Amino acid sequence: MEAKRIAVIGPESSGKSWLCQELAGYFGTSWVEEFARGYMATLTLNPSPAGREREIRFEELTLIARRQILSVEEAVPKAHRYLFCDTDLHNICVWSEYAFQRCDPWLARAEENQHFDLYLLLKPDIPWIADGIRQNPHLREELFARYEARLIEKKRPYVIIRGEPKARLHQGIKAIRDFF
Repeated sequence: MEAKRIAVIGPESSGKSWLCQELAGYFGTSWVEEFARGYMATLTLNPSPAGREREIRFEELTLIARRQILSVEEAVPKAHRYLFCDTDLHNICVWSEYAFQRCDPWLARAEENQHFDLYLLLKPDIPWIADGIRQNPHLREELFARYEARLIEKKRPYVIIRGEPKARLHQGIKAIRDFF
């Protein structure tokens, strides 16, 4: 039986990577890292000719989405019972619409066709951690609202996860047990 796919989504610095790693450890399975973080790190290491960090461009979002999809598809056969994914195409589409006021048609179709069995939407109620890649501490609540509105619009099953890290882990475990 194919592993259940669980997307962990939310604004920057809401604990997505940490929660994926913890849930994967708890359930004895694997997780997929967010491709965009590694990609953004290369932008930081290779700044613009003017010496500044370069922002992601609109046309790069489809590359990021394709690589995220590929990472998930490669991980599914290796996963045991569950596969935890640090972000999905909802995150990329919401960011695209916020940052560029549009979403590439291919990306919008890919988002519509992606399959996750459950979404864990992380509330940005933990402290912001600056890491050299994150850039928008003031947008977390607004983006959270956009992520939730999109999940509702797309009729995707989701559970909101909030509070301090240990509480988040317990809520995630309970959500998975209750849902499946």
